[in-house]
Amino acid sequence: YAGEYKKKEIAAYWANCEVVESKEENGDMAGAEEMLQRALRINEKVFGPEHEEVGKPCHQLWQVLRAKGDLEGAEEMLRKCLRIQENMFGPGHSNVATSCFNLGYLMVEKRDKIGANHFLQRYLRIQENLHGFTDPQTNEFRDFLDM
Repeated sequence: YAGEYKKKEIAAYWANCEVVESKEENGDMAGAEEMLQRALRINEKVFGPEHEEVGKPCHQLWQVLRAKGDLEGAEEMLRKCLRIQENMFGPGHSNVATSCFNLGYLMVEKRDKIGANHFLQRYLRIQENLHGFTDPQTNEFRDFLDM
C-alpha cells in the first residue's frame, strides 16, 4: 500500500508542475505559488525534508515569490534549496554555485551588500575550482566583482 500511495503522490507532484508552468505563462503568480507550495508539501512528505526532489519546487518557488515581490520568501526558498544541494552534492557542486549566484543577486535586489558579496564570492570560488582560474567566464565574472 505504501508504494502505491507514493506513486500517486509523485504523479500528483508532476501534474502540479505542468499546471504551474501554465499559470506562470499566464501571469497567475498566486496560482503558481499555491501549486508549488502543494508540490513542496507532497515532496517533503514522500521523500523527506532534505531530499533532492524537495529542492525542485523550492527552486521554482523562489522565482515565483521574487516575481511577486516577496524577496524574504524568495530568500527562504533559495536558502532551503542551497542547504539541500550542499547535503546532496557537496559544497563545491555546480548546482550549489548556481544557488549561490541566485542568492547573491537576490541580496543585491534586497540591497544587502554584505550578503551579496558573500554569495557572489562563494559562486566565484566554486567556479574557479570547477573550471580553473584561466576560464574566460570565470575571469569575466572576477573582473565584474572587482569593479
